[in-house]
Amino acid sequence: MSISEIRDALIRIIDDQKLSANDLTEYYNTYIEIANKTENIQNNSEGWSAIIFFDTASSTDHWIKVDNGKFSFGLGRIEKFSVKYGLSEKNMLLILSFNYDYILPQYGESLSIEGDLSDSDRFIWIDSAIRGKILSIINKTKTNLEVKDISIMSYDDYQKMQKNLRSKLQKLKEYRKTPFYNSDPEANDSIGLRIERRAKDDPHRIALFFEDEKYTNFEFNEMINKYSNYFLQEVGLKKGDVAVVYLENRSEIFFIILAMAKIGVISSLINTRQRDVTLIHSIKLSTGKVFIIGEELLDPFLDVKDKLNLTTEQSQGLYFISDKGIKTAPENFIDVRSKISKFSTKNPPTTPKIQLKDPYSYIFTSGTTGMPKAAIITNAQTIGSAFYWGKIVMDMTPEDITYITTPIFHSNAINIGFASALGGGGGMAIRRKYSASNFLKDARRY
Repeated sequence: MSISEIRDALIRIIDDQKLSANDLTEYYNTYIEIANKTENIQNNSEGWSAIIFFDTASSTDHWIKVDNGKFSFGLGRIEKFSVKYGLSEKNMLLILSFNYDYILPQYGESLSIEGDLSDSDRFIWIDSAIRGKILSIINKTKTNLEVKDISIMSYDDYQKMQKNLRSKLQKLKEYRKTPFYNSDPEANDSIGLRIERRAKDDPHRIALFFEDEKYTNFEFNEMINKYSNYFLQEVGLKKGDVAVVYLENRSEIFFIILAMAKIGVISSLINTRQRDVTLIHSIKLSTGKVFIIGEELLDPFLDVKDKLNLTTEQSQGLYFISDKGIKTAPENFIDVRSKISKFSTKNPPTTPKIQLKDPYSYIFTSGTTGMPKAAIITNAQTIGSAFYWGKIVMDMTPEDITYITTPIFHSNAINIGFASALGGGGGMAIRRKYSASNFLKDARRY
């Protein structure tokens, strides 16, 4: 086989989007022949540009590289990098990992990497942060050979990926000039302030979808403010207080969390599946000043209420959030919806005083290794996640909708779902409980 025939075979196989077992065998044979003719190829492969990794089920990774006259082929574990796919070309960007803690310290006027690397070892490494988008282009084919996952990328697709990466680098450069947020923990910035800005800057865009309900940024902020001003002015909550929140996924849980965040009150988000001893433990773990209970979860709360040993003050802080209207507020519970209508929709005066370091939520562990434990979520964490997930990883825009499939009491819902929408400027869609059979219907609907 001549050099030109090998090159033609290489291009044909790389561009083939449907590899069969026979194709794979040909693929290996072609590269074995290339490997045998490496010395003869050095001066005849100018312009070649490809690297393909095989992620196998064995302890060995197969890799092949052709890079401007230099060819390498081998088996060996690729360590230190979470890498399954790669491409290489002379004068391309150096090793790149879209990891928040890695790229920003390395990023300056130009991107550099420590250590001396030859042209043949300059790669773009694709990690999990951007792999999702690339996988929509890469065809993954299952075979009956040892290699379980084959990832092939044509040169056209490679150029698309390169363009995407360069676009991300340009955005990073812009963020460097105008940071997404001030990392000083004492800075007056918060999720509540970000919601208020969106209501002002983009009032008509939809912020939240839930069943047949939808709220624009302006309406979303107004609803939050009604709750916030009620709990601030009539109930007298203040920064540092804790509100125990026991609600399923619905619009009101966001109204409550963000209303409390604007005051500086911490929402202790109770797992809605908890009952009896575990529920008692989670509620008592934080000293709640108020208890906000959804109609849909009233019975399990009442089952444990007498075992919570509430103080007189706490017993006066029981609040009911109606849902389907089947049940009414029990004795000694205050019906919040009937109270908030007369309160102002204006932004509360407390929002500008909230700092990045201030906590606004407790999210509980699952309890698989003992009783649930509370994790503290601060404004800084969520705004940092808004930048990382919304801007860097998923490259969200105001046109995008984030479908949150997990319960809101889950950290993924807050620090990935809500955060990505907050960072990208788009809306959210939530469902009371996740449904695999309705997932695609919801995706199309929203």
